[in-house]
This record gives sequence, structure tokens and C-alpha cells, in this order.
Amino acid sequence: MSSTDWMLIVAIAGILLLMAIGYAGLYFRYRMLGRKENYRNIQTKNLTGGKEAAEKLMAEYDISGVEIKQIDNVLLEYYYSPRSKQLHLSVRSYHGVGLYQVARAAHTAAHAVQHERAYPGIDVYLFFAPIMEVWSRLFPLFVIVLFIMGSCELKWAFVLLLLLYAVSFVVSLLMRRVDKGAADIAKEWLLSHDHIYQKDIEALDKTMKAIIDYNFIAILTAGFTIFQSKRGWLNSSATV
Repeated sequence: MSSTDWMLIVAIAGILLLMAIGYAGLYFRYRMLGRKENYRNIQTKNLTGGKEAAEKLMAEYDISGVEIKQIDNVLLEYYYSPRSKQLHLSVRSYHGVGLYQVARAAHTAAHAVQHERAYPGIDVYLFFAPIMEVWSRLFPLFVIVLFIMGSCELKWAFVLLLLLYAVSFVVSLLMRRVDKGAADIAKEWLLSHDHIYQKDIEALDKTMKAIIDYNFIAILTAGFTIFQSKRGWLNSSATV
């Protein structure tokens, strides 16, 4: 087989793989968004908002001096910075008493606990977390740029995009382990302090799972964007 045949086989295999990953990402993303809306309406107990939950959880582990800020910026919310000793929450989570808002705040505070206890991988996680957040949201814009580049250098633009996607995919898998550890800390604290109604424990489990899967699903969904762009490149190159 010629090198052209091999390139065609690799391109088709890549497209099929991205289709599968992308559509799986869309499916799980829509499921997760549905859970968020449902669980925002489930009330927690004995809390005035996510800020109080974060403060009390950190105090439980003797962590002090952390400033909790409400951030009206989707690219920077839900993040703990050990350098500045700041914990960012969305406006909704800062003030909200719904299950999702409180769980999100407790999960973010749990990262401060992990950092204090030198949890394996937490430093890498805190370095990559804001990068992955921005990357997953700005991915479509990056694809458009490569689409323009693709008119001249189709092959290399697509290879670069695949490499970046592969790196993001691996990093999101590594981050998932740290997120699961934070979810366990947050869940244990919420239950042990009677902030969750007995009937809502299953909902708490599902909420924590949605939080753990957040970055991973965002990257999966990006695969769909790549596939759509690749298909557009192929169509545009075919008409030239």
C-alpha cells in the first residue's frame, strides 16, 4: 500500500474515533446539565450558602486565612489558589443553598484540604485546572483558527489539533482521580454534619459524580467539535 493509502486509512480511523468520542461527550454533557438543573432545586440543611459550607469544611481541617471570593466569570470559577490563598466560587454557588451549589463549593474547598495534606497529584491538578477550564471553553475558537489554517496546511492543522486533544484527554483523566478524592472529602463532611436530607443522599452521590466528570466530559465534547471541523475541511478541500 502506498503512503497515500495509509494516510487515508489513518484519517478515516481518526474521524470515526472522534465521532464516537464526540457523540459520547455530547450525550453525557446533556445528562450532566440536566442533573445540575434538577439538583439546584434540592435544598440542603443548616447552611446559608456555599460560602459557609466552604468555610466550615476548611475549618474542620484547621485551614485558615483563605479568602473566599464570588467570581462572575465562568473561566475562573470553582478554583483554589494556594499561592494567593483564595478560593473562587460562582455567584450562584456562593449564595445558593441548593444541593448542586453547596456540593460544588464543598468540593472546591476540599481541594484546599488536599493541598494542605499533600494529596498525590494535587499540585499538578491545581496547575492544570484553570488551563483546562479555559481550554475546554475556548476550544471551538481554536478550531476555527485551525480551520482557516487548514485551507493551506490541512494535514498539519489536523495533526496539531489531534495532538492537543490527546494531551487534554490524558490530563483530564489524571485530574479525575484528584477530583474523586475531593468529592469523597466533601461528601463525608456534608453527611457527617447533617447538611443533607436522608432522602437526598442518592442525589448527592450523582451530583458528586457529575462534578468529577465535568472536565472529562468537556474534553469529550470537544471531540465532536473537531469532527465537525474536520468534515468541513474535507468538504472544502474537495471543492478546490
